[in-house]
Amino acid sequence: MQLFIKMIVLLNRKLSISLTLVLTAINLIAMKKIFLFLFAALTLTTNLNAATEKQLTISSSKNDDDERDVQNFNGVAAGGPITVIVTLGNKEGCRFEGDADAISTLVTEVKGNILIIRPQNSWKSWERKYENKKIIAHVTAKTIRSLTMSGNGSITVNGAINSSELNTTLSGSGSIKANINVNDFNGVISGSGTLNITGKTDDANITISGSGVFAGKGFSTNDLSTRISGSGNITIKADKKIDALISGSGSVNYSGNATVEKTVVGSGRVNKI
Repeated sequence: MQLFIKMIVLLNRKLSISLTLVLTAINLIAMKKIFLFLFAALTLTTNLNAATEKQLTISSSKNDDDERDVQNFNGVAAGGPITVIVTLGNKEGCRFEGDADAISTLVTEVKGNILIIRPQNSWKSWERKYENKKIIAHVTAKTIRSLTMSGNGSITVNGAINSSELNTTLSGSGSIKANINVNDFNGVISGSGTLNITGKTDDANITISGSGVFAGKGFSTNDLSTRISGSGNITIKADKKIDALISGSGSVNYSGNATVEKTVVGSGRVNKI
């Protein structure tokens, strides 16, 4: 009988130990699941925070306006891909419109009566960093005597330019558009740019190197002196005299009753339209 009781006690102890082991295993499994759940939640939170920070970084580069205090200029020089709109009036100033980060790196300075718009470093590095960022410079001027664009941007003048002279210079594939009433006009195109000029002048001097275009169908002059090297093209109205030197396949297309003196080397032509 005592032996039987001992066996029962021993069996109970073994059952108790087994039960303890089972409970311990269950607890370990539960803790593992909890740990995995917490780890997943932490990972998700981290990813969400990273995404949020990324979105905030993108949104920080937003469109903005930037006013610049510039005075005592009668010319504008710009470059790169920016768009310059010049409005003639009784005030002077410059306001940028577009990407705030890109605008913050642009410098405006007046040197020799010329308002210069340029980046802090170079246009090449600026374009590489702010690719596809559209920037518009709204310039208000009392008078304009020179316009310069270097790059693939554009300058457009709102209002007629009335002065003794106007000098326009294009380097690259950009454009300049203006309506003028001046005594002397000088236009220089180097590259594939387009000068779109309307109005009138007494004397016009136009030089093209490359495939540039002088679009002056609505522009008249008494005398025209022109030099074309390459495939450049000029359209203009001339009433008194044309002096043309063409090297290459360039052409001068004119209306009016001007007498023509020409020197052509290559397939270039001077045509009356």
